[in-house]
Amino acid sequence: MNSSLTYFKEKASLIILFIGFLSMAAFGQKHEEDPQGDLLATMPDDLMNVGTGNPISYEPYYLAKFTKDMDRYPAATPPKGSFNRHGELEFLGKNVFGIHWFVEIDGSTWHFVTAGYPHKAPILFIHGFPESWWGFKEQMVDLAKDYYVISVDQLAYGQSDKSLKQDLTHQGVAKSLVKLMDKMGVDKFDLVSHDRGSCIADNMMAVPGANERVTNWVRMQQSFEEPHGQPRPSHENLADAGLYKDGTMITATYNSAWVSMQFTPDHMDRIYKEFGTEGIAEAVAKTYDTSFDIELEYRKENLIKHMSMPILFLQATKDPAQREEEYARSPEFVKDGYVQFVEANHFSATEAAEEVSLAIRDFIEGKRPPKLIVD
Repeated sequence: MNSSLTYFKEKASLIILFIGFLSMAAFGQKHEEDPQGDLLATMPDDLMNVGTGNPISYEPYYLAKFTKDMDRYPAATPPKGSFNRHGELEFLGKNVFGIHWFVEIDGSTWHFVTAGYPHKAPILFIHGFPESWWGFKEQMVDLAKDYYVISVDQLAYGQSDKSLKQDLTHQGVAKSLVKLMDKMGVDKFDLVSHDRGSCIADNMMAVPGANERVTNWVRMQQSFEEPHGQPRPSHENLADAGLYKDGTMITATYNSAWVSMQFTPDHMDRIYKEFGTEGIAEAVAKTYDTSFDIELEYRKENLIKHMSMPILFLQATKDPAQREEEYARSPEFVKDGYVQFVEANHFSATEAAEEVSLAIRDFIEGKRPPKLIVD
């Protein structure tokens, strides 16, 4: 009896293994039929980590696959400490795959992830502090069916270049990012920025011709014409590289008043991983060479006048340092401005993912929120 039971167990295991191989074969065939290699219709649950491997270790995964469209962008050598590869696929969710890319601009290597088809209208996402391209993962998943979504790691962050010899000022990174769009063959694009990514986006407006290329802009969680609210950390403190070592900043930030929910362990593991790449502490510290007040004056004197596209100031209601009243009049300072609030804290793209995705979609599709009446 026991020997018969063992026999059937062994046969059942072989059948399951065979089905698994058939699933992988079908998965590979699906890619062969997909000219872009970005979106898949179906994927077995046990293959959901293809492209990234175990979400805890991020060790190279033996089933990792690469897009057939490897020549879409010219490959650069990934910066030291990178854990993805040029052209590598990563499952993002809801049958959407992203593709990792490494592209060199004037000696600096940008890492970014795309999803969707390149012939569709592009949306450029610029993350804030202390995040990476991953901060907009949910929006990429929600929008990739209808748009070509591009989420970058800012220079100094994630898997992008961390050389201390490159220009890491807001102006320098903005110029480099515009050149990246040029190299990708992207002309007109919609723009979404969050936190310190909005500082980069602000400075993109002053890059000659860049403002005319931005069709719509959703600007999130960064002061505009009013001083940054309190509490706010000083740039002098944030310029201390010691704050960013051993996950100290991530632990402090995601256990602070700027977070109103508990993120999943997998999500937090990825945040630690992205903000723990080699050289990130010194590079991010170097980006804080100014102050909130200097940034405010520079924005008012040099940048706002270039903001000619429709802009949505998409702010979170629970952010302790960015209150609703500080943004009520922001639309008055630009040619075509609107303000909208979502019920979330600072990291609203994760806390209120569906609401933020819908707000982005509505705005870039021409659905404007009602104008606020301010006394």
